[in-house]
Amino acid sequence: MKVLQADISLRVAELLKNLVKAHRDYRPINRELKKISGIVDFFADRTDYIDLKNDIKNFALTVSDHNRIEYGDFQTPPDLSDNVCRYLAKKNKTGTGH
Repeated sequence: MKVLQADISLRVAELLKNLVKAHRDYRPINRELKKISGIVDFFADRTDYIDLKNDIKNFALTVSDHNRIEYGDFQTPPDLSDNVCRYLAKKNKTGTGH
C-alpha cells in the first residue's frame, strides 16, 4: 500500500489507522511511534497528520498492485473470466477439451 508516497505493509497501515482513530492530534501518535519504533517525530506537523489520515481512510480499497502480489489480493476482471468461460465452453462443445 502507498501512504504518503511510501510503500507500507497492510500491518503497518492497520497500526497507523488505529493510532489515527485513537488520537485527534499528531503529538501522542509521535510519542507512541517513538516507543514502538524509535522514530522521532514521525509527523513533522499537523499537515502531515491530516495527509496520513486522508491516505489511510480507505486503505483497504487502495492496495497497490505490488502489495496485491505480496498478499494475493487479486480480483479477476469480469470480461476476462467471461471470455475464458466462453472459450472453455466452446472447446468442450467441439470435443477438443480434455
